[in-house]
Amino acid sequence: MATITPEDPLVTIKLMPKLICFECFGEQSYEHTIRRFNKMYATLKENNIWDVLIEGKTSKRLSVLDSYNAIKYIQEKLGKDAIKVRIAFLDERQKGFEHNVFAENVASNRGLCLRFFQDRERALCWLQGAAIPKLPSESHQV
Repeated sequence: MATITPEDPLVTIKLMPKLICFECFGEQSYEHTIRRFNKMYATLKENNIWDVLIEGKTSKRLSVLDSYNAIKYIQEKLGKDAIKVRIAFLDERQKGFEHNVFAENVASNRGLCLRFFQDRERALCWLQGAAIPKLPSESHQV
């Protein structure tokens, strides 16, 4: 596990043979999202592993505008690496999951392979290439 200083957005990292799991918790803002992403991206490059499970356990969701801007930043920062990355985002919160529809569509329109899930097993199956329809994702089934 990575060491996080108290002033940093909280993210833990778990390396697995074919994927990297990140757990994000604590405060949520555009700035926190970007700082978390930068740490995650450095880990992906360092390990040359591009399948990602992100578990969102933050205190609140980003606004629609902040979600758009964060995805735009992430896509631009990834550059050519964007075609390598597959991100399963696990969001087990019962309310507000429909917000993920927007974020997933923005990511798809920008060429990012990002799917939202409410179930960890389905997220892992998708990352492992199991037969789960590409779109709509669970976020579209709300």
